[in-house]
Amino acid sequence: MSSPASALKLENVLYEKKGPIAYVTVNRPKVLNALNQAVFADLKTAFEDARDDASVRGVVLTGAGDKAFAAGADIVQIDEPWMQSRPQQARRFGIAALDAALDGVTGTTAVHICFGYAAVVKDKPSGYSFLSELERSAVGQVSIEAAQPRLDLSILRHLPSKTIILGVIDLSDPAVETPATAADRIRNALPFVAAERIVVAPDCGLKYLSREVAYGKMRAMVEGARIVREELAVRSPD
Repeated sequence: MSSPASALKLENVLYEKKGPIAYVTVNRPKVLNALNQAVFADLKTAFEDARDDASVRGVVLTGAGDKAFAAGADIVQIDEPWMQSRPQQARRFGIAALDAALDGVTGTTAVHICFGYAAVVKDKPSGYSFLSELERSAVGQVSIEAAQPRLDLSILRHLPSKTIILGVIDLSDPAVETPATAADRIRNALPFVAAERIVVAPDCGLKYLSREVAYGKMRAMVEGARIVREELAVRSPD
């Protein structure tokens, strides 16, 4: 049985429920919300309460103050595996939860919609079950996996205001792509997304590859991007 948020005795954490979203805020801005055992204890209490409250469908963990980018991060990205795997629930409250997590963040923001690590998930669908809905979210960039699942990139038409972080390296295959292959995968997105809104990236799960293979794939990605960039420069000279 959960308790009213106001009834919990928390010294280092602010805890509030708004509809289906619980907000947990580490409240130590003078020390940049540094964690210690007392904070961990308060976080445990808050998260257990949210877990036991059937009306809470998502939890936003954040910190007090305005130092979200104090550590030098240019982009804050949320990794999100559940919207894809639970699309019905995501349509009910996923965007509200995502926007709540980004509320007050003034830097560049991104969300990665994950199919699962390539080393674990071998057969990925060729389409996302929850993607176009992100157009109405506050996030600035949307990271997708496109290489391994051979994604139908026409879905990107439905994200006209977002920068697309485009996965062009297949991490389920230990063979290193050629730059030409990476370039082809980038070109496949151009009918649906303007080049200036594309950030080239690998699919999800690079950490499972050997250093040699990972380096080779990243090099192919960079060289593939260079090929396409040069082609675009020829088509549209300054």
